[in-house]
Amino acid sequence: MSLHKLTAGDGYRYLTRQTAAHDVTHRAQSGLADYYSERGERPGRWWGRGLEGLGHGFAGAGSEATEAQMLALFGVGMHPDAAALMDAVSSSGLPPAAVNAAVRLGRAYPIHDGATEWRCRLAQRFAQFNTAEGLPRDWPVPPEERARIRSELGREMFAAEFGRKPADPRELAGYIARASRQATPRSPGMT
Repeated sequence: MSLHKLTAGDGYRYLTRQTAAHDVTHRAQSGLADYYSERGERPGRWWGRGLEGLGHGFAGAGSEATEAQMLALFGVGMHPDAAALMDAVSSSGLPPAAVNAAVRLGRAYPIHDGATEWRCRLAQRFAQFNTAEGLPRDWPVPPEERARIRSELGREMFAAEFGRKPADPRELAGYIARASRQATPRSPGMT
């Protein structure tokens, strides 16, 4: 058995895109349903102590985990059987907000698009460079100019954050490397 981090949003799709397809990123004529009839991996099953808290008639431990259930739980932080529960609760005449609250498991997962302040400001600087050169804003910036712009922005942002200049090129490079990382999405589960 292996573990894989499921990120909030569409992170559960790793299971349907990779694991269910036997880690093949391209498919010929086979569909996802073929996975269930092939030898090898079996359909996923729900397990763990947390299932007890789901109640609401959830089939529970040992039942097959469907894609719709994974979307509800790992994708948007709702009860795995949210669709069926919403249908049942909404027929009672409750307002939509109450129906949503009945199936939500805590707060919704924050989903990050990867756009950090560093990335936004850097893209803006690249566009300004291109405009000054009379080029389209999204034109590729030459490597030596990219390096110059990154270092310049890194020194500015470092000074703004720490109230001093970087002590040496290594400290600046470390700051730029950390600032360049994408925003980390939440991990609602492991597989």
